[in-house]
Amino acid sequence: MCFISDRDLLLYEPNILNEVIFTSQNIIENAACDFDGFVLTSDAVDFNEYPIQAGGILKLNDKSYEIVEKISANKLRLSQIRVNASDPYIKGSYSQNGVFSVPTFKHQISLVHESLLSHLNVEQDQILDINNIQEIEANLVLFQIYSAAIAMGEEGHFMNKIKMEHYDKKYKNLIERLAIEIDSDSESVPNHLIHLNSIQLKRT
Repeated sequence: MCFISDRDLLLYEPNILNEVIFTSQNIIENAACDFDGFVLTSDAVDFNEYPIQAGGILKLNDKSYEIVEKISANKLRLSQIRVNASDPYIKGSYSQNGVFSVPTFKHQISLVHESLLSHLNVEQDQILDINNIQEIEANLVLFQIYSAAIAMGEEGHFMNKIKMEHYDKKYKNLIERLAIEIDSDSESVPNHLIHLNSIQLKRT
């Protein structure tokens, strides 16, 4: 399990699905639906046939939402992006005869996650507080996404370059000031501290 999900990327970059959509992988693309502000209903797809779950993201009529629950084979509960996944749902805009897609950046997230654990040389369950490393993982993923958008020649090349450099700088600043508490003997107390600026984390 990765430190972040697709919804977490929207916290840092709310317009990411309008800016670099082609660097994502579409689980569902351009399907018809109705949306009452909380529940999306679609007879065009069977959600049970797709890897859709809480923490995913959905684009409806050029607006981004987080998926909070798969209710049934043709219903999803959505919310506007929340700061925390435990916060109350935020109602979206009513839409009849809408068109939606379900993109994901899981591939990029997984690659960065595996790289982080490898360079930290720890098991995931040894990390006591993942808040710091969540931010690092998110910034590294966004760096990769905007780098890929530039390589693919997507529209908005100049702005993509600015954002790539922004997340590169932010990542480096985090590395300089953060440390991670490690529990290496499964006693739920820290017995080792990793200073991130003492290791070389690669941006794959």
